[in-house]
Amino acid sequence: MKHRVRAAAIILVALSLVTCGRSTPAIPNICPVHGSPLKDDTVRIVYGLIEHRNGIHNAQRDKFPWANDLIEGGCVVSTESPKFGPVRYCPACREAKLLWRSEHEHLIVRKSPT
Repeated sequence: MKHRVRAAAIILVALSLVTCGRSTPAIPNICPVHGSPLKDDTVRIVYGLIEHRNGIHNAQRDKFPWANDLIEGGCVVSTESPKFGPVRYCPACREAKLLWRSEHEHLIVRKSPT
């Protein structure tokens, strides 16, 4: 019984050492997809519930992960919420995103104002 408790304690300590100290991954200087240097920009922050039904998440992950042409600000917005924010982006990713959107325009969900 003592050996099980000791083994469990060792495992817990090891797990805490592995998970503690993890931080947000560093932003690279080069786009991993296109090999282009990332640039700085200021883009619009869009608030509200944004529906993505046309497979853009998979395409973004694989084809244009650093397009960063807008910031999704979430659902909580106030008069003090910022309208623009800083991003790093890859020019080739932005071009790839525009091309993908033009090829998938028929799948893009648009809501008409009510």
